Amino acid sequence: MIHSVLSEYEVPFYGALGDEGKERFQYRVRDYLKGRQIKGPKAQEVEDEVKILIAAAAVTLTFAVHKFWYPYFNLILLREGDYGELIRKRYQRNQVRMQGAIVIAKELLTEASRHPEKVLHPGFHEFAHAIYHENAIEGEGYMEITEEACREKMNAHAGELKGFDLLPAELLEKSGIYPQQFFASAMLWHFSRPDEFKSAAPELSAWLNGVITIQKQSNHEKATGPH
Repeated sequence: MIHSVLSEYEVPFYGALGDEGKERFQYRVRDYLKGRQIKGPKAQEVEDEVKILIAAAAVTLTFAVHKFWYPYFNLILLREGDYGELIRKRYQRNQVRMQGAIVIAKELLTEASRHPEKVLHPGFHEFAHAIYHENAIEGEGYMEITEEACREKMNAHAGELKGFDLLPAELLEKSGIYPQQFFASAMLWHFSRPDEFKSAAPELSAWLNGVITIQKQSNHEKATGPH
């Protein structure tokens, strides 16, 4: 079913993989979904295809790493309505740090899964925050991501994010203030439009690409399945 859903939605990252890569991607989607709570608006049941699209976003961002489990984020909440409004409410309450749950706009997720280059992908954005939280804040050590390194890059390159037109004003502003939001915005650009990112912000692109492609084994890892 995973292959049929990702093929039906024409998920670009998955479609660009060879047969071996697709097999590994499917395995990691299945593995990611084990033990996760995914709740729909008003506690509605969530369709399997939506669960797969959520997992695909999580797997895409960490596919180059040997394995990455997102151990602190086992609850995913789907919300209806405008994703920009969800973001504005978060920052109005100064909720820059995550609280163990990821909130994703359902309608935007399905649209962005097909066209991440045209529509802000809420999965990419939220899971990038989760990656930052688990590394820079919790210090799990999966990737070479620290608050100090992200702040340094933010101070040097935040202005370049103005060239990424999928960023709403709220995210662009916070990307120059908070290292976590800067990292999430850079990840969003990288996975939505990698060629544009590399051309418009080559130094930042090179740094981020190096950070997220480290082949590293975490303490949480299991020794099963293809990798």
